[in-house]
Amino acid sequence: MMWSVIKKELRGYFDSAVALLFLAAFLAFALYMFFWHGKFFARGLADLRPLFEWLPLSLIILVSALAMRVWADERRAGTLEVLLTLPIPRWQLVLGKFAAGMILVATGLALTLGLPITVSMMGNLDTGPVLGGYLAALLLSAAYLVIGMCVSATTDNQIVAFVGTAFACAIAFAVGETGGELGRLLGTGTRFESIARGVLDLRDLAYYAGIVAVGLAVNVLLLQRLAWSRGPRTRARRMGSVLAVGLVLGNAIALGLWLQPVKRARIDLTEGGTFSLSAGTEKILAGLDEQLLIRGYFSAKTHPELEPLVPQIRDLLDEYRVAGGAKVRVELVDPSESDDAKREAKERFGIDPTPLRFATQTEKSVVNAYFNIAIEYGDQHAVLGLDDLITVRVLDIGDLEIGLRNLEYQVTKTIKKTVDDFASVDALFASIPGKVQLTAYLTPKTLPDNWKDAPQQLQRAVDTLTKQAGGKLAYTVVEPTTEAKMQELFRQFGLRPYSDLLSGQVYYFHLLLQVGDRMVRIVPPQQLGEADLERSLQEGLKRAAPGFTRVVGLWSPPAPPPVPMMEGMPPRQMPPPQSFRRLREALSGSYEVRDVDLASPVPDDIESLVLAGPASFDAKASEHVDQYLMRGGALVLLAGRYRLAPASGLAVEKVSTGLEAQLTKWGVTLGDEMVMDTKSDAFPVPQERDLGNGLAVRELVQLPYPFFVKMDGEQLASGSMITSGLTGSVLHWASPVKAESKVGDDERTVDVLLRSSRGAWLTSSTQVEPDQRTHGKLGFPGPANLPADKKGAQPLAVAITGGFASAVAPADAAKPTEASKPADTSKPAPTRLLSHSPPDARLVVFGSSAFVSDDVLGLAQQLDSDFASANVELVHNAVDWSLADTDLLAIRSRTSAARALTIERDARASWRNLNLAIAFLGLALVVGGARLRRRAIRPITEEA
Repeated sequence: MMWSVIKKELRGYFDSAVALLFLAAFLAFALYMFFWHGKFFARGLADLRPLFEWLPLSLIILVSALAMRVWADERRAGTLEVLLTLPIPRWQLVLGKFAAGMILVATGLALTLGLPITVSMMGNLDTGPVLGGYLAALLLSAAYLVIGMCVSATTDNQIVAFVGTAFACAIAFAVGETGGELGRLLGTGTRFESIARGVLDLRDLAYYAGIVAVGLAVNVLLLQRLAWSRGPRTRARRMGSVLAVGLVLGNAIALGLWLQPVKRARIDLTEGGTFSLSAGTEKILAGLDEQLLIRGYFSAKTHPELEPLVPQIRDLLDEYRVAGGAKVRVELVDPSESDDAKREAKERFGIDPTPLRFATQTEKSVVNAYFNIAIEYGDQHAVLGLDDLITVRVLDIGDLEIGLRNLEYQVTKTIKKTVDDFASVDALFASIPGKVQLTAYLTPKTLPDNWKDAPQQLQRAVDTLTKQAGGKLAYTVVEPTTEAKMQELFRQFGLRPYSDLLSGQVYYFHLLLQVGDRMVRIVPPQQLGEADLERSLQEGLKRAAPGFTRVVGLWSPPAPPPVPMMEGMPPRQMPPPQSFRRLREALSGSYEVRDVDLASPVPDDIESLVLAGPASFDAKASEHVDQYLMRGGALVLLAGRYRLAPASGLAVEKVSTGLEAQLTKWGVTLGDEMVMDTKSDAFPVPQERDLGNGLAVRELVQLPYPFFVKMDGEQLASGSMITSGLTGSVLHWASPVKAESKVGDDERTVDVLLRSSRGAWLTSSTQVEPDQRTHGKLGFPGPANLPADKKGAQPLAVAITGGFASAVAPADAAKPTEASKPADTSKPAPTRLLSHSPPDARLVVFGSSAFVSDDVLGLAQQLDSDFASANVELVHNAVDWSLADTDLLAIRSRTSAARALTIERDARASWRNLNLAIAFLGLALVVGGARLRRRAIRPITEEA
């Protein structure tokens, strides 16, 4: 009988204009929000977030319009009494109408399936959030529909039913957005977001099931009420019906409360388990010896764009609590509610609120909000700030998209560093021979007002370290008060007094740490506090004790000599030809990064050496690089032969690395030409557009630039951890790199990390400014007239594991063993040249240095390059791999930010039009099929 009700309802929808209007409105709204309002192509990510982001609000209107006629139309037409007198149970009537409405909603969602299909062809789409999003849309529609059916059952006016349903659903949605923690548990929108991200949590499923069950039960009760008499004989029946609804409501609430503590009953549908802790994180948590505190400092009143991120952070931190058991304590604190909490955040962790500027529809405002995560293990702690937790993408002028970084990577990396620091502080003091002398040169009486408490805070920080020093730490305070003492400090240590601009007084606050003959100067932190001072002292101890942390060496081109100016003027300081500050900052998050001067041998405590843009190395520098690899050091070469020239306009210069002999000896060939590719990133090019009448306007347009080689998909090594998790990369002014798997007696493993497309070719010209008047849209001579060996796919980066023969040592020189690696600092440095590396030495060679230089990365950010932002991560991965430090590498590769679109910009309009055609063709087929079926039904008179 229920199927008869479903068919009747569907006929009612499709025989009238209801179905057509509903499906057309839903489809038009979804496509508009996806392509135009959601700026799908401007975001450049292969996901369906713009579709699902606005569904909770749009479904309120659409489902309200669908539900308003369910019972109100029956009452207005007088057919409800007929339905109630039919031999059909009330619950079947309700379920039949509910099922018919859900079939229509599901049909509307099905018409949008062209979006995930085409997006998967445009990039690396994660199907987990897609499945979760569609399921969340169905569950939310079911909740809205039963609410609308209840409202519709109380009136015969469809307008009243529509407004009442929209109002009730809007309240259910708004509760989750503005009702705090309790509202989040009750709101429909927050539950939708949880499922739409690709996580099926039993609590969320039970929440929607409870709403549907209660809504259907209330609907049955409202229908029965229409047939009730008010006499005492039916009182028991009425009370029984009300009690049954109460039992359904009570069970739904009880089930929700019972499941609330159950946080492991969930399925993460995302690729790689994005919202579940990785095996590497669980391994680190399992190895904890002390209790780990993870405390989130988040203000209830914060920036509107940051507010929805807090529940996501809380959910992930709760995963840490569950995985760590009794060893992990997770707390969430709002310091803005208590002065004591503010004081503790400042004194214990050095956390201050961040002023955030935002504008609402009625006012502009600034709020001082907390958005930090503090991690404490033993007496060690670290803090993740706003910049560590969020990422900001510019979509348009004044239009920003704010999201979370790879949160698990940030938190686990910080936990690992904090645990390592705590575990090694005792070992650090134990490994230092003799005493550690800390001397504080300070003048308490003349310190500025904001530094008056600094001596006491310093004393407390020293007391904390003294407890772990085993009697090895000696602390002395010296107050330089005489002119002779000040002169002695300057002559001996180069210490000058500070000057207070307000009072005019001079004062000292200098810290010197002496370990044996080594003297380390500790610069006081900008924010003086006990926690900050303690951290600075520990960093000084690490610098004084070699071998404490893993060290990465970085060489970058030095600045040229100053240029003489006019007489009487100081020489003009020149910038270096390339700088790599962003690369340094990224590596500093995991390692201690030191500048390397190749005028002397590479220090033994440097475990991986990054040569960023080597140029004009002399024989001595080349020898030191060679011997570093022979000692077993890991080497990462950003060995581009071309870089931006220090001249006006767009120009590159060719450089000689000085390592050509070594690379040849090692079986590596760095090409002498640049790679150009038809598959390339965009670059702004000036064009003249004819306006007629001899007038023309000069415009700047973004066109494919063949020297910015764009790689994705099969062009990245699928089996290498270096490229795992990266959607793509862009190499700028790159040269081809080739490596042999066997050189002499050495068998090596060679992985080609990056490869250009088959439409690439080589050029030796340094003319890199496009000339469209001469060469058409491409702007450069094409590959048509080149020989076959100058065309086709070119390898642009390789990773090699194996043995290497020295290019500078004689063949009979000493051959190192495993014990000769630079990490072994117990042995003296070699006194003669080594002829061969250990059999497991690691070498990574990129055919470009510009692709991670600051100037090119800044340009790529302005151009909103799809893949260039992943270049620093690519080099970071290479350093991790060279050190065999893969604990965090797998976590970092899980970032969803790498799911960039892989289609060309010119093809975006075609893909959008294809989706529009698919959607409305599907709509035409559904509506047309329904009309054909209606025409196929012959009247009874014709059958007679």
